Amino acid sequence: MGMENNDLLREQNKRLRRIQDSTSLTAGTSGFKYYGTGTVSNVKHEALVVQDAAEFSTFFVNGIDVLAARGMTGITFPTGTFLPGGQDITGFTLTSGSVIAY
Repeated sequence: MGMENNDLLREQNKRLRRIQDSTSLTAGTSGFKYYGTGTVSNVKHEALVVQDAAEFSTFFVNGIDVLAARGMTGITFPTGTFLPGGQDITGFTLTSGSVIAY
């Protein structure tokens, strides 16, 4: 019986950590900023939310352009699309549309 309780407590602790992590991502630890078309560099954002249908020609995560690796080449993201970086989004080039970065 003691082992079951320990297992349950461990599992609950893992869930609480996941909730805490996702809450800080959703809230945006550094506030937010609006970006229209153009190049954005030397930033640290956790996620983007598309405001007007957006297409990227570059998308940097931790200084590496991951546009092709993430299947984003030539894709137009519709309004409302949530784009988490997974790590820090450090820059991007918007060829059309606009985003709010968190």
